[in-house]
Amino acid sequence: MTIRWSDKEVLVVVGTGGMGLSTARRVGVGRVIMLADINQIGLEAAANALSADGHQVMTQHVDVTSRASVAAAADVGATVRVAFAAAAAGTAAGAPGSQHGHPRPRARPASHAR
Repeated sequence: MTIRWSDKEVLVVVGTGGMGLSTARRVGVGRVIMLADINQIGLEAAANALSADGHQVMTQHVDVTSRASVAAAADVGATVRVAFAAAAAGTAAGAPGSQHGHPRPRARPASHAR
């Protein structure tokens, strides 16, 4: 289902953990906030917290490793600002380490850190 908000700017926040929730609270003032996350429980908890603070919130289940899922979330039909706060670095669709058959890069031992 696509919800269209023609009278307000929409802030899309991908990732509803601490950074996403903080970003939504700070940048979402006066905007409709669309929260997007793969974790349905976290998504609902963040939406409830923001709604209790007086924000206008909508939610969208999204898997950032799926282009179709991201495309569906992007179709809000309004002026959009996007904040990507998901802890999914390197897991975008087709990126190394994603769920698309690429091996995960190995972390460097702390002794080799620069």
